Amino acid sequence: MSTYTRIAIILTLSVLLVAGYWAIYKQGERAGAASVRQEWQAETARRAARAVDAQTEARATEQALIKHAVDIERKKNATLSTINAAHAAELERLRNRPAVRAADRPGEAASPAATGVGCTGAGLAGPDAGFLAGYAADAGRLQAELARCTAAYDKAVNLTSKIE
Repeated sequence: MSTYTRIAIILTLSVLLVAGYWAIYKQGERAGAASVRQEWQAETARRAARAVDAQTEARATEQALIKHAVDIERKKNATLSTINAAHAAELERLRNRPAVRAADRPGEAASPAATGVGCTGAGLAGPDAGFLAGYAADAGRLQAELARCTAAYDKAVNLTSKIE
Protein backbone atom coordinates (compact mmCIF):
# COMPACT_ATOMS: atom_id res chain seq x y z
CA MET A 1 0.00 0.00 0.00
CA SER A 2 1.18 3.32 -0.89
CA THR A 3 1.75 6.14 1.48
CA TYR A 4 -1.01 8.19 -0.10
CA THR A 5 -3.46 5.42 0.35
CA ARG A 6 -2.54 5.07 3.97
CA ILE A 7 -2.85 8.82 4.51
CA ALA A 8 -6.24 8.78 2.76
CA ILE A 9 -7.42 5.88 4.93
CA ILE A 10 -6.16 7.57 8.10
CA LEU A 11 -7.81 10.87 7.08
CA THR A 12 -11.06 9.06 6.22
CA LEU A 13 -11.00 7.20 9.52
CA SER A 14 -10.18 10.44 11.36
CA VAL A 15 -13.04 12.25 9.64
CA LEU A 16 -15.41 9.36 10.41
CA LEU A 17 -14.18 9.27 14.00
CA VAL A 18 -14.65 13.04 14.42
CA ALA A 19 -18.09 12.84 12.78
CA GLY A 20 -19.05 9.98 15.11
CA TYR A 21 -17.85 11.86 18.17
CA TRP A 22 -19.67 14.98 16.94
CA ALA A 23 -22.90 13.01 16.47
CA ILE A 24 -22.56 11.48 19.93
CA TYR A 25 -21.87 14.91 21.42
CA LYS A 26 -24.92 16.47 19.74
CA GLN A 27 -27.14 13.59 20.84
CA GLY A 28 -25.95 14.04 24.43
CA GLU A 29 -26.50 17.78 24.19
CA ARG A 30 -30.11 17.26 23.02
CA ALA A 31 -30.71 14.69 25.74
CA GLY A 32 -29.23 17.03 28.38
CA ALA A 33 -31.34 19.94 27.16
CA ALA A 34 -34.45 17.77 27.28
CA SER A 35 -33.55 16.61 30.79
CA VAL A 36 -33.01 20.18 31.99
CA ARG A 37 -36.27 21.29 30.34
CA GLN A 38 -38.11 18.41 31.99
CA GLU A 39 -36.66 19.27 35.43
CA TRP A 40 -37.51 22.95 34.89
CA GLN A 41 -41.10 22.13 33.99
CA ALA A 42 -41.43 19.81 36.99
CA GLU A 43 -40.08 22.51 39.34
CA THR A 44 -42.42 25.08 37.80
CA ALA A 45 -45.36 22.73 38.36
CA ARG A 46 -44.30 22.15 42.00
CA ARG A 47 -43.93 25.90 42.53
CA ALA A 48 -47.39 26.52 41.06
CA ALA A 49 -48.90 23.81 43.28
CA ARG A 50 -47.25 25.36 46.36
CA ALA A 51 -48.58 28.78 45.35
CA VAL A 52 -52.10 27.37 44.99
CA ASP A 53 -51.82 25.67 48.40
CA ALA A 54 -50.52 28.86 50.02
CA GLN A 55 -53.28 30.90 48.41
CA THR A 56 -55.93 28.41 49.55
CA GLU A 57 -54.58 28.51 53.10
CA ALA A 58 -54.41 32.31 53.01
CA ARG A 59 -58.05 32.49 51.86
CA ALA A 60 -59.13 30.12 54.63
CA THR A 61 -57.25 32.24 57.18
CA GLU A 62 -58.80 35.39 55.73
CA GLN A 63 -62.30 33.91 55.96
CA ALA A 64 -61.68 32.81 59.56
CA LEU A 65 -60.47 36.32 60.45
CA ILE A 66 -63.49 37.90 58.79
CA LYS A 67 -65.87 35.57 60.62
CA HIS A 68 -64.13 36.27 63.93
CA ALA A 69 -64.19 40.02 63.25
CA VAL A 70 -67.93 39.88 62.58
CA ASP A 71 -68.50 37.89 65.78
CA ILE A 72 -66.53 40.26 67.98
CA GLU A 73 -68.10 43.27 66.28
CA ARG A 74 -71.52 41.81 67.09
CA LYS A 75 -70.47 41.32 70.73
CA LYS A 76 -69.11 44.86 70.87
CA ASN A 77 -72.34 46.26 69.44
CA ALA A 78 -74.35 44.33 72.04
CA THR A 79 -72.12 45.73 74.77
CA LEU A 80 -72.49 49.25 73.36
CA SER A 81 -76.26 48.86 73.28
CA THR A 82 -76.21 47.83 76.92
CA ILE A 83 -73.96 50.77 77.83
CA ASN A 84 -76.09 53.24 75.86
CA ALA A 85 -79.29 51.93 77.46
CA ALA A 86 -77.76 52.17 80.93
CA HIS A 87 -76.52 55.69 80.16
CA ALA A 88 -79.95 56.78 78.91
CA ALA A 89 -81.60 55.29 82.01
CA GLU A 90 -79.10 57.06 84.25
CA LEU A 91 -79.72 60.38 82.52
CA GLU A 92 -83.46 59.85 82.98
CA ARG A 93 -82.93 59.27 86.70
CA LEU A 94 -80.84 62.44 86.89
CA ARG A 95 -83.54 64.56 85.30
CA ASN A 96 -84.97 65.78 88.62
CA ARG A 97 -81.65 66.73 90.18
CA PRO A 98 -81.05 70.37 90.94
CA ALA A 99 -78.95 72.26 88.44
CA VAL A 100 -77.33 74.41 91.13
CA ARG A 101 -73.66 73.81 91.83
CA ALA A 102 -71.68 74.90 94.83
CA ALA A 103 -69.69 77.23 92.54
CA ASP A 104 -72.95 78.91 91.45
CA ARG A 105 -73.22 80.44 94.94
CA PRO A 106 -70.17 82.69 95.18
CA GLY A 107 -69.03 83.50 98.65
CA GLU A 108 -71.03 80.71 100.27
CA ALA A 109 -69.66 77.49 101.59
CA ALA A 110 -71.07 74.35 100.03
CA SER A 111 -73.62 73.02 102.43
CA PRO A 112 -75.17 69.75 101.30
CA ALA A 113 -77.70 69.88 104.12
CA ALA A 114 -79.11 73.23 103.07
CA THR A 115 -79.27 72.83 99.30
CA GLY A 116 -78.80 69.14 98.66
CA VAL A 117 -75.81 70.03 96.47
CA GLY A 118 -72.37 68.89 97.49
CA CYS A 119 -69.54 66.48 96.95
CA THR A 120 -71.29 63.18 97.56
CA GLY A 121 -72.89 61.23 94.73
CA ALA A 122 -76.34 61.78 96.20
CA GLY A 123 -75.89 65.52 96.33
CA LEU A 124 -74.24 66.02 92.94
CA ALA A 125 -75.83 68.66 90.73
CA GLY A 126 -77.68 67.44 87.64
CA PRO A 127 -75.16 68.67 85.04
CA ASP A 128 -72.22 67.28 87.01
CA ALA A 129 -73.91 63.93 87.50
CA GLY A 130 -74.83 63.85 83.79
CA PHE A 131 -71.23 64.59 82.86
CA LEU A 132 -69.94 61.80 85.09
CA ALA A 133 -72.53 59.34 83.76
CA GLY A 134 -71.46 60.24 80.21
CA TYR A 135 -67.83 59.90 81.18
CA ALA A 136 -68.51 56.44 82.59
CA ALA A 137 -70.40 55.48 79.41
CA ASP A 138 -67.49 56.71 77.27
CA ALA A 139 -65.09 54.65 79.37
CA GLY A 140 -67.31 51.60 78.86
CA ARG A 141 -67.37 52.21 75.08
CA LEU A 142 -63.60 52.53 75.00
CA GLN A 143 -63.26 49.34 77.03
CA ALA A 144 -65.54 47.50 74.59
CA GLU A 145 -63.52 48.78 71.61
CA LEU A 146 -60.25 47.80 73.31
CA ALA A 147 -61.62 44.30 73.94
CA ARG A 148 -62.63 44.07 70.27
CA CYS A 149 -59.22 45.21 69.04
CA THR A 150 -57.39 42.89 71.41
CA ALA A 151 -59.51 39.90 70.41
CA ALA A 152 -59.04 40.64 66.70
CA TYR A 153 -55.28 41.04 67.13
CA ASP A 154 -54.94 37.86 69.19
CA LYS A 155 -56.93 35.87 66.62
CA ALA A 156 -54.85 37.28 63.75
CA VAL A 157 -51.60 36.42 65.53
CA ASN A 158 -52.90 32.96 66.36
CA LEU A 159 -53.98 32.19 62.79
CA THR A 160 -50.95 33.69 61.08
CA SER A 161 -48.51 31.92 63.38
CA LYS A 162 -49.94 28.62 62.11
CA ILE A 163 -49.10 29.62 58.53
CA GLU A 164 -45.40 30.18 59.11
